[in-house]
Amino acid sequence: MSYSEDLIKDLTRKTESKGSNTSFSLVAHGAIATSTEIVAASTTTKGVIITNATNGAIYIKLGGDTVSSTNYSVRITSNSMWEAPYFFQGSITCIIGGAATGSTFVTIIK
Repeated sequence: MSYSEDLIKDLTRKTESKGSNTSFSLVAHGAIATSTEIVAASTTTKGVIITNATNGAIYIKLGGDTVSSTNYSVRITSNSMWEAPYFFQGSITCIIGGAATGSTFVTIIK
């Protein structure tokens, strides 16, 4: 089980015990060689967690602009995770740097 899957289970248990109607979705992306939207803008988004399970860095751009290794908001190193600012509701784009392989896991909290 991945870190993201464990995190979703833990968050789900905590919110269900409080009677919350919060939902979680996990999307796995393979190697993202070009600037790709991984989270669409949504007024219902409460949080986003991105886990880098590749063997290289991934680059994140907030707000939907084209992302590159020289134009990014956040650089997530291999085997690390990052949380978007709480209640960030804009789109998020991503690209994997270099010839990295592996997956990027995106957890969307609504």
